Amino acid sequence: DRITKIKSSSALRKSFLVADIETNLIEDKHVPYAAGVMEVEPGKDLPSIDEITWWYSEDLFNVESFAERSKNMLNSFLRYIEFLVRKNK
Repeated sequence: DRITKIKSSSALRKSFLVADIETNLIEDKHVPYAAGVMEVEPGKDLPSIDEITWWYSEDLFNVESFAERSKNMLNSFLRYIEFLVRKNK
């Protein structure tokens, strides 16, 4: 099965974000290690893989602890989402 298109009665459809956070279970807590977000604009083709913005905790090699890398990565991810939301108001 697949997701099918729904015909919208509204001509004023706004863009929206699709986001994903990947986690590891550490001491019974989900700790993020990767995240991604893309902006979808109704009526246009889906973004290509090059248009998805990704974050990986491993990219923060200058931070020693995994917990701190995870926190920094997640903060950066959330700041970017805030930027996108403000840009599209």
